[in-house]
Amino acid sequence: MKKIDLLLMCFVIALVSISCSSDDDANVAAETNNFLKIGGTEYELRAGAIENFGSFNNLTNFDITLVDTNIVIVNGQPVPENNIVNLINFELFTDSNQDLLEGEYPLVDFSEITGQSFEYAAILENIDISSETEVDEPPFLVEGSLQVISNGPEYEIEFSGVDNLGRQISGFYKGSLITVN
Repeated sequence: MKKIDLLLMCFVIALVSISCSSDDDANVAAETNNFLKIGGTEYELRAGAIENFGSFNNLTNFDITLVDTNIVIVNGQPVPENNIVNLINFELFTDSNQDLLEGEYPLVDFSEITGQSFEYAAILENIDISSETEVDEPPFLVEGSLQVISNGPEYEIEFSGVDNLGRQISGFYKGSLITVN
């Protein structure tokens, strides 16, 4: 099983949130109807990031992280504004090497990855990123889909599914995504 150190997760959140000072205000979602629903609990999504991990079998691997807190710059480093975070992270594959293509991305097994699909989505709920506590493996989607309704500079993303704990997971995000290089 994957072992995720929360300090590493803090670094990942900070890494996926890198931006120039002129872009600092862009990490706040444009509308307040953005949400991440985990079972019966709903969180307002406030910021997002996208990172291009390069090519894999003639497909491009993008990760999207959507989080319920703003990102602030502290000592030149991007960090979540709050220590307690709720987020979802998708590992998506697309035929385009420039950006995510608009359309539906179903969850598939790694061996079945094709253009416009995703093979993993981790869910972190009420995680204290200032803690040194480790999580063996965060909850993850076992079925679901993600819809890219519109792509950059303002993205519109909708998703739903079921996680390995049997909870319904859904969400909507409309706003900019900070690009991580």
